[in-house]
Amino acid sequence: MPSTRFQATYIMARTPEEQQKLQQEFERHAYEFPVNLKFPANIVPKDASKSLRTNNDLIQIRLLEAGVTYEDPQPVAHTVEKLGKFVNNLEQSGCFESVHVQIEQVSPPEEQDNDESSSSKPQRRQPQQQNKQQPTQELNVILNEKKWYRLYVGGGIRNDMQGDLGIQDGYNLLAKTQFETSAGLNNVTGHLDTTALQYTLDATSNSRWDFRHDRPLDSVAPTILQYYLDNVGQYSLGFHAVLDTLDYEWTRSYKERQRKVSLRLSNLGQLQNPEMAPSSYIGCEWSWMFRDLIPRRHGTLPFALDASPEVASQSGPSEKNSITVEGRSNGTYCDSKFNPTAGIDYYSKLEIAGPPGDVGFAKAQGGGCLHIPLFPSVLSCSLHGSFHTGVLESFSFGGACRPASISDRFFVGGPLQLRGFSPAGIGPRAQKGSETCPQGDALGGDFFYTATLATSMTTDYLAKYGIRFLAFGNTGTLVGSIASAPTWTSIAKSSRASVGLGASVALPMGRFEATYAWPLRFGPRDVRKNVQFGIGFNFG
Repeated sequence: MPSTRFQATYIMARTPEEQQKLQQEFERHAYEFPVNLKFPANIVPKDASKSLRTNNDLIQIRLLEAGVTYEDPQPVAHTVEKLGKFVNNLEQSGCFESVHVQIEQVSPPEEQDNDESSSSKPQRRQPQQQNKQQPTQELNVILNEKKWYRLYVGGGIRNDMQGDLGIQDGYNLLAKTQFETSAGLNNVTGHLDTTALQYTLDATSNSRWDFRHDRPLDSVAPTILQYYLDNVGQYSLGFHAVLDTLDYEWTRSYKERQRKVSLRLSNLGQLQNPEMAPSSYIGCEWSWMFRDLIPRRHGTLPFALDASPEVASQSGPSEKNSITVEGRSNGTYCDSKFNPTAGIDYYSKLEIAGPPGDVGFAKAQGGGCLHIPLFPSVLSCSLHGSFHTGVLESFSFGGACRPASISDRFFVGGPLQLRGFSPAGIGPRAQKGSETCPQGDALGGDFFYTATLATSMTTDYLAKYGIRFLAFGNTGTLVGSIASAPTWTSIAKSSRASVGLGASVALPMGRFEATYAWPLRFGPRDVRKNVQFGIGFNFG
C-alpha cells in the first residue's frame, strides 16, 4: 500500500466494543474525508542527487489509468485504493526497488479583503462560505529505480524438464540442478522496458540460451490504438527467442532440441512461465518453433537405439506454428499463493497449431482448486479440492499438416498431480521397454483428468515456516486417442486412484511437497512410486 502523510490522534481502546467502535469511526472518516489532488503529480527520485530515467509523462498516464482523479474531491479511502493499484503496477514492472506516494496539504490562498462582504449581514455571507475554494493536496511519487544493468552468476533448479507440468521427482532431481548466468538492462529508454540474456547448463550438459525483451504496449502502439484501448499501459508486449534441449529420456527415451521465437501480449511482462506470475495473468502468444526429436542411443551399441519403435518413428525435424491464449488467477484469490488454506484458484489454456507449420492440432486444458478452512479457531485445518482436465484433437488442414507429435500430447503422473505414480507413469505405453523405461516409453494421450481431495493442518510454530501436513486421495486417467470420444464408462474403468500422507511448504520459488502414497487402482504397466517429492507453482 502507498505511504501517505496525515496527522491523526489515536486513542487506545481497552475493550473489544471500543475497538470495534473506533474501527467504524475510522472507516467512516476515511469515506467522508475529501482529498482534492492538484495536477500534475510531482515525480521525484528517492535520492535527490540522482536524476530519473523514467519518463514523467508515463508516470502521469499510469496514475490516470489507475483511476486517480485530480481537482475533484474524492474520499480518502477511494484515493488510497487507487494509489495502491498504481504502486503495484509499477512494482510489477521490475524496474524499481520501491515506489512510494505521499499526499501533502497545500495551504489555500488567502482570501482577499472585500469591504462589501465585511459590511454585509451574516445572512448574506453564507452563500460565499459555501462557494469557498476547496483546499488542495499535492501528490508526490517517489521512485527508487534499480540500476540500469543487472548481472547474475549462480545456480538453480530447472522446472520444465518434464514439459508443462513443472514438477520434480526424486530420482531425477540431480539432473535438474543447473548453472545459471544472465545479464540484463532495466528501463534504459525510460518506458519500463527490460532486456535479458540468460545461459544455463544442467548436470547432464544440456544448455539453454534465452533472450527476451519486454516493454509496455503504450510505448510501441500507434496513437490511434491508444485512443481506443482503455488502460493500454497496463499491457506488455514481449519478444522471446530460445535455443534449448529438453531431456525426456527418463520417461520417453528421447531429447528434443528447440529453436523458438515468439511474441506475447499480456497484462504482465518479464515472465518466463505464466505460472510464475505474481498475480492474475491473461495473455496471447504467437510462436514459431523448429524442433528436432532425437531418440536415445544404446549405452554400449553406439549405432543402436535404446528407444521404442513408436518413439523412433517420430524422430526428425518438425515445425510448429501456434497461437496460445491463456488465463490464470495464480493464487490472487487465495490467502497464500503456494500453500493456500482458503480461496479459489483456476486456469485455462487454449493452443491452436497449423500452417505454415507442419503440425496441426487444437489443445485445450483447464482446472481449478477450492480451499475451505475448517475449525479456524481450534485447529489450523483446511479442506482442499482440485480438478484438472484437457483434450487434444489433431487436424490435417487439407493434408498440409500431420497429427500432433508426442511432445504435444498430455502426460499424467507425479507429485502435485497424481501422487503415487511417477511422472508420465500412466497412460499408453510402447510395447517394447528400454534401459531407462523398462515398462515401455510413455506415449502420451489426447484426453486426461485428475482430481484431488485433501485435508491439511499445521501448528502455530510450523505455520511460521509455511509448513503443513496433509492427507490426500487422488484419481485420474489418461486416454490415448479421442478418435472415438471416451464415454463416462470407459473413463471410470481406466481411472487410477491412490491415497497417502505428506507435508508441504511454501518456498520463494514455489510449493514443495514430500509425500508417501499407496496406489489403490493401477494398471499392470503403470510406473508406481510410493515416496515422492516435488516443486510446483500450485496445488494439484
